[in-house]
Amino acid sequence: MGGRALSRAVRHGDCAFHNITGRSLSRKFASSAICQRQGAVPSFTKTSTPELDEIFDTFRKKVFLPVHLSKAQRDLVFKTKYKRTVAAEPVMAGVAGEDFQLEHIDKTVDVPNTRKGIFKALHLMQDKRDWDNLPRFLTGLHQAGRNPAKFQQFMMVTKAAESGRLDVILECARRVSETGFDLSNPLLINKIVAKIRNAAMASDWDVKETKRALAWVEMVSAMLEDKRHAGGRVISHNDDPRTSPELIGILLELSAIRAARHLGGKDEDGKVAEYASRLLSLPLNLEPTAKSPDNLEDTYIANRWLRSVVPIVHGMKVAETVLDSSSEMAEKLKQKKIELEGFISQEREYVANSTFKREFRGIELCDKLLAERAA
Repeated sequence: MGGRALSRAVRHGDCAFHNITGRSLSRKFASSAICQRQGAVPSFTKTSTPELDEIFDTFRKKVFLPVHLSKAQRDLVFKTKYKRTVAAEPVMAGVAGEDFQLEHIDKTVDVPNTRKGIFKALHLMQDKRDWDNLPRFLTGLHQAGRNPAKFQQFMMVTKAAESGRLDVILECARRVSETGFDLSNPLLINKIVAKIRNAAMASDWDVKETKRALAWVEMVSAMLEDKRHAGGRVISHNDDPRTSPELIGILLELSAIRAARHLGGKDEDGKVAEYASRLLSLPLNLEPTAKSPDNLEDTYIANRWLRSVVPIVHGMKVAETVLDSSSEMAEKLKQKKIELEGFISQEREYVANSTFKREFRGIELCDKLLAERAA
């Protein structure tokens, strides 16, 4: 088949390359509009390490590009019988205005492992600017049908928080249709929200940090209404992440701290009252489970319980200083706070008296937030 016939065959998705001759193949052809993935092949900005650049470049050439090619072009790239053909003379493909020289790809050797690639990339993202590439990376993986496992999403949140780039996680979630980063897992949502509020707490509730944390958690709450995340008809409050006590409790905590510390003790925008009302309307089944004496697994469970519930109670405690003390809402909030403080005291004692020599975050939160005056 001559060069012109080859070009015509590729344009129309014809896979009959059986009679390719030695004539020139160095002509440019466009991917079939029917076969190719719409849009450009995700590209990356230069990172802080050559190793990370290499990972992104390998995924771009070996994983992302083939998704955008027509079937005929993919045959040319992947089928062994065309290996010498593409190696002998350059074959170009145009995708969204960008030209690519096609190369043979051995699926058993050249195509990178998704999980290993994600793991290596996350550990190499040391510079804050490196994280700008995460949405692009996830977009390419999503287009290729290689969405990260849930545990890798958790890892992304942890690493992004360590680098001060939780904004990138929110951007990935906002662009869920492109990145596939959905907020359907309640544990993932709680982790994101906790990391956001912990950053504000680490700043000693700085004005800017607290305001931003509240805005970001409100953004997460709003995104959950999207059906691509957790939106849709409410079946049960216990199963709906939009009505999670951890989420609403942190919204109350951040809004109350902002009002108490930065707005002269006044609930100027009504958010403290709003979130207190929402929290009290939920079935707050926050009583800890029974535990065996000095059991390692139970100790970890108790510690996690403290980490979840202490911020909620702290929010209630601060909200009391902002709301009208004579109001019915303030009284209900106080009664619920007293009930939960009793559980917290029990759980703290259980964790503190365990024989396991570890630093437990739950105890640290208790001592920092509840053993001192509100806010």
